[in-house]
Amino acid sequence: MNSTGNNPNGDRGSPRPRWMIPALVAVLVLAVVVIVVVASGDDDGDTAADTTAPETTTTVAPDDGDTAADTTAPETTTTVASSDDGDTTSDATPLETITAWIAAFEAGDVEGYEALMTEDTTFLCIECSYGDLDNSGPYFPRGSNEERGQSGILGASDGSLNASCVEGGTIVNCEITVTSAFGFVGDDGQPANEYTARLEFTVKDGVITNYEHHAFTGNYFDYGRIAAYESWLESEDPTAHDELFFFGTMLTTEPEQRERHRDLVTLWAQAETAAEASTAGVNWHPQQAAAGNEGPVDGAEATLVRNDDGISYEVSTSSLTPDNAFTMWIVVVNNPAACADQPCAAGDVINNADADAQVLFGDSGLVADASGIGTFTGSLAEGPIDGWLPDRTFVDAATAEIHFVINDHGPVLDEFMPGMIETYRGGCSDESPFPGVFPATALADGEVGPNTCRLYQAAIFLA
Repeated sequence: MNSTGNNPNGDRGSPRPRWMIPALVAVLVLAVVVIVVVASGDDDGDTAADTTAPETTTTVAPDDGDTAADTTAPETTTTVASSDDGDTTSDATPLETITAWIAAFEAGDVEGYEALMTEDTTFLCIECSYGDLDNSGPYFPRGSNEERGQSGILGASDGSLNASCVEGGTIVNCEITVTSAFGFVGDDGQPANEYTARLEFTVKDGVITNYEHHAFTGNYFDYGRIAAYESWLESEDPTAHDELFFFGTMLTTEPEQRERHRDLVTLWAQAETAAEASTAGVNWHPQQAAAGNEGPVDGAEATLVRNDDGISYEVSTSSLTPDNAFTMWIVVVNNPAACADQPCAAGDVINNADADAQVLFGDSGLVADASGIGTFTGSLAEGPIDGWLPDRTFVDAATAEIHFVINDHGPVLDEFMPGMIETYRGGCSDESPFPGVFPATALADGEVGPNTCRLYQAAIFLA
């Protein structure tokens, strides 16, 4: 009879099941793993924070090479730590965040200031001059598209928001007054019609969550001055012009281009200061006499700047019929001494070859709003000029007689737009009182329409 107690091999009298050896090995391996994991923890035993809260850094700085920006917009670093629940924290105060945003905006660093906002950032315009916006939705793209252009031009012209900001909890309020080499300039040579507004930001953990414009007035830029700069650069350095303007008066505003623009804008401003500027009143055109409109137009004035290679101009007028379309036309008379009258009349302009004149579209048209106030701006460089008459050249800006003539195309008709603000004939009927001396090229310029069109106002600058 077999018994384990009497078996010389002890407990091996009954064989172990085959699965026991692998099971024991598995237990030993698991024990080793546990020991290694425990040993790898830091002194305070908190490993979760080390693996789930990496630090990321967002840096906002002006573009390289701009000495002025480097002194007024120092590099600002905002440190944001992520947590496992998706929240973010920042060591920057709300005021520091907005200071960084403004510095980047002024420098034209779109990527920099937009890095301080998210797709969820909201935008609203309150008590604006044209009323509250209907859609107070996300900043992207409602506010971002327009502001990218403003920031780029501001950076290219070494402009400033001149912001004065106050922090109150998560809210930062900033009063701004925009100044730039492309800003409006008054008769005294000082900035005029500046863009002013109160900007309100809500900042949470270094991120702008809400952005509001309150009660803005004025304009960021005088696009007539941008046109004057563009014309000057085209004359001074055609290669640089082609590199720094990608279409018409639209500036390229990448970092390197912004730096070049700043240098060139300084030179242009110096040249413009030395240029001859003059002003003239705006008068009703004789075709408006039947409506009782004669003599000077109240509150209207034209400014002409003559420089070495052309002219720039601004015609600011009033009493425009609301909702009517208007165009402006430039008359250049190279040899006014050949005219029978001073100033030169239409007959000499069109038919007197010795007067060497041309009539051409003046860069801009508009639809009058309820105020009846409108501004036409632009520039014209010396050299060949296309217009109503063939083979004409703008010879010398210093000695030419210049007329600016506004044409009224009547109430806006959608089916004739934009021709009503870009051509002489757009929307005008055959019964319109076109001056008999006007050439066929003028009457063929635009689509015939039902409106009665009349010449409206004019400003004249003698040589």
